[in-house]
Amino acid sequence: SAWHGQLSAAGSEELEEAARRVEAALAASLPAGSYRVEARLKSAASLFEKVALRGKRADDLLGLRVVLDGYREYGEAAGGLPRRAGDHSRCLAVRQVAGRLWGEVAFSDYIASPKANGYCSLHSTYALPSGTPLELQVRTGAMHRHAESGP
Repeated sequence: SAWHGQLSAAGSEELEEAARRVEAALAASLPAGSYRVEARLKSAASLFEKVALRGKRADDLLGLRVVLDGYREYGEAAGGLPRRAGDHSRCLAVRQVAGRLWGEVAFSDYIASPKANGYCSLHSTYALPSGTPLELQVRTGAMHRHAESGP
């Protein structure tokens, strides 16, 4: 749609800047190669599904995901999802880094309380300088594989 195209064009520059800021902040506090930052603009179809079909707010047109890797496994969480020692605290530390960049307006901890299907991730929403909401998801590589492919 034209509306989504206009938002996407304006948002992509802001999203790229947000990704650069998160990348720089993480590079100062995490070992190289232990994380990756992914940026995405929510598609028009995904927005329609969320808002029209599920009746939810769409505060996640702009999104960043930080995937943490490179840590020793120690067992499995509920639902058979591999967990690593310190997963939760490492993910919360990334959230804290982002919180120094922007004001957090919402937070959901699906690591402490996974969804019924085993989904685990931290979700934080921040207000960018323009007022546009930015959703940040933080998870480990194992959590990301589960979210993308299932158990």
